[in-house]
Amino acid sequence: MKALKVIISIAVLTILVESANAFVWPTSGTITSVVGWRRHPVTGQWSYHYGTDIAAPSGRGVGNAGRGRVTVAGWVSGYGNAIYVDHSYYSAGWETRYAHLSAIYVRVGQWLTQFNQTIGAVGSTGVSTGPHLHWELRKYGVAQKPNGSVGQYVTRGTFCGI
Repeated sequence: MKALKVIISIAVLTILVESANAFVWPTSGTITSVVGWRRHPVTGQWSYHYGTDIAAPSGRGVGNAGRGRVTVAGWVSGYGNAIYVDHSYYSAGWETRYAHLSAIYVRVGQWLTQFNQTIGAVGSTGVSTGPHLHWELRKYGVAQKPNGSVGQYVTRGTFCGI
């Protein structure tokens, strides 16, 4: 009976998250940097950081944070191997970006109809200090900060809040 309640609870949460086009954490790991001003770890210059960095072992799977269409899947200056997903079909103005990937498993134009499909793998390509996922959540091009703080461990597929 307890297992049935857990299954029902997960199903209800999945319906709520997907119907609101809320977003989920794309990989598991420890947050090392968040959206905002910081001293760049490579250049040493103060600059605005548009994403959330999640430290994780190279090769760990990266899932899409929400349903959408792949608009970029390849090398992007600074980001290295990167994927951009446009979520506007489901919720106007939203885009996510995944950078420094060691592998890309999707192609431009591909529709991601489910949450948390594996789209790539954590890496350290582009301007990077080590294996991590640089993840951006944007609304009409403006960086948004998911609920998470430096040092916090996050789990792939769980609701991230905004």
